[in-house]
Amino acid sequence: MNNNSYPDKFKPDHIQAPAEISASLDLNTNTIIDFGSGCINLFLIYPEPCDAGCSFCYLGAGTEDDSAAKDGVRRDRALCSVDEMIVRVAENRNMLSRVCISATVHPGSFGDAIFLVEKVAKDLNLPVSLKINPLSLKPGDLHLLRDAGAGKIALVLDAATEDLYYKHCFQDVDDGRVWNNCWETLEAAASVFGSESTFCQLITGLGETEQQLLVAIQNMHDIGAMTNLFPFYADDSSLLEGGKPCPTGQFRRMQLASFLIDNNMSAIGHMQFDEEDRVISFGLKGRALEAVVDSGKPFKSNHNIGARPCARIWLTDIKNCEDTLKEQSSMMRSSMSKIRKQLATYSETGITARPAL
Repeated sequence: MNNNSYPDKFKPDHIQAPAEISASLDLNTNTIIDFGSGCINLFLIYPEPCDAGCSFCYLGAGTEDDSAAKDGVRRDRALCSVDEMIVRVAENRNMLSRVCISATVHPGSFGDAIFLVEKVAKDLNLPVSLKINPLSLKPGDLHLLRDAGAGKIALVLDAATEDLYYKHCFQDVDDGRVWNNCWETLEAAASVFGSESTFCQLITGLGETEQQLLVAIQNMHDIGAMTNLFPFYADDSSLLEGGKPCPTGQFRRMQLASFLIDNNMSAIGHMQFDEEDRVISFGLKGRALEAVVDSGKPFKSNHNIGARPCARIWLTDIKNCEDTLKEQSSMMRSSMSKIRKQLATYSETGITARPAL
């Protein structure tokens, strides 16, 4: 890392971008593709493993013989120099609406994030969002990020309960203050960035019940944060490689319930659960619930914390679940029929699994 010209902050040498973004920016090929949502995701990477050591992530300890886990490079992401990426983004400025930066837990991640946020926001005049672990932040850092130009922030929590947090992340830490600090930082972020610009990443399928996950989502909503929800799927080379992915029906129900909570259409106090703590009533019934499901909005990717909803809908969100959807977004009606069946793993949900129109 080169920090000679940047006192008190780092200048990252390399970042990762999804392979298709690398291609669209002509970093490695001459192929130009549609940006879709107009947002690109850049990943800060380091030679050292991520300090979070999450059991499901390739950036944790991983397997001893896997070079991708050691050098932080994923096969579906292209490694490129920061300087080259900045040049290419500037050349394609009219194609973009936002840049999202993701940082691992590393001593240099905050300084690097500040550098990139400032570069994108001020030099390129593009809106920028940042996804970062709350444990990478110190008091005052949120204000620094906002002043540098970050318009939206997503904090990575992943686990819905304290027990699961220490089981899957920071396994060497057994200190309740870490968990509490994450929630305090999330609340502070909502105060600094506002409720419409503060997000928290959660994973469903780590061993929590549906009710436990929705309690966490409700608590986030109550302090002013929205949820970025992912289904559990263990990365290749992670400690949990080969583990059972999140059941598709569970992910779909959590998508729907999260959407209702985030949009003030329901609350966990209005929902009902069975003896296994699975949701059987979303607190919104009849045509009102059917209209929300028919809109497809709860099932669009909420990974993108950009200015508009991410266009990655049926395939991308569900690709890591047990039942992979093969439809593209142009096959929306057929996909909605399958989503209804997934939601209604048991009939008590009140979602009619009707045939495609």
